[in-house]
Amino acid sequence: MANPLIEARVLFENQEARTLHADGLTNALAGRFDDAQELFRAAQEALSVDPLTLDRTVQAARITRDSGFTWLRAAIAAPENDTPAVLAKARDTLDSSRHVTKESLTNPPPASYERPSGLSTRRARRETWAEHGETLSLLGRLGTAHAVLLPSDSSKESPSTAAYVNNSPHYYQLAHNALIAGNNGYYRVSNALAAARDARINQHRPDSAEWAARAAVGLAWTAMRDPQHLVAAARTTANRARDLRNPQAAQASVLARP
Repeated sequence: MANPLIEARVLFENQEARTLHADGLTNALAGRFDDAQELFRAAQEALSVDPLTLDRTVQAARITRDSGFTWLRAAIAAPENDTPAVLAKARDTLDSSRHVTKESLTNPPPASYERPSGLSTRRARRETWAEHGETLSLLGRLGTAHAVLLPSDSSKESPSTAAYVNNSPHYYQLAHNALIAGNNGYYRVSNALAAARDARINQHRPDSAEWAARAAVGLAWTAMRDPQHLVAAARTTANRARDLRNPQAAQASVLARP
């Protein structure tokens, strides 16, 4: 199985934490959610011995983000009575990651001495924008999934839940803006396709078409500016294009590929 972890381009990564993180993602994709969370905790522990730098902070936020999305996968597989509580864990964990990357953009820690000086401030900031944008995108996908899993509860949500359930398009747009400032073509394409799917589910066909066009532009950008992520971006384009055929296909895909 291919490594599911999207490679960093600029920021230094603790390799032990990176390996544990990748193993956690592999377990999450295989439905072994408890094992995945244990591996994510081990990755954070391995990372905790490093100096507090921008590189370490963003790597920790990436691990936290994937832990949050694993909670979303677990919610889809959970018994119906457990779904709301597991979705709340997903929301809180993703939001924690979002706060970290937002703070890293406004008040960045120092750079890692492991990173070559030529790959410093501007390029590191672009990578931080990319990671922040991906987390915003996953909050959008969480809102999409929540609406599919618990559609009858949409009018009874707490304000904190309604903020993302009812605002998935807003999160996708915020993510798009951040990802344009970033350096990761795969994230940019994936977000646009997730937004197109959300619009298709809600029968907003012109919006879905506009987001699909943005995905195509993002794929062309990836080919020119981020070729290391082109294969992943092209693969997700091929896989998710089928989800846009009609609202029913789009909704069913959320349960299979959130």
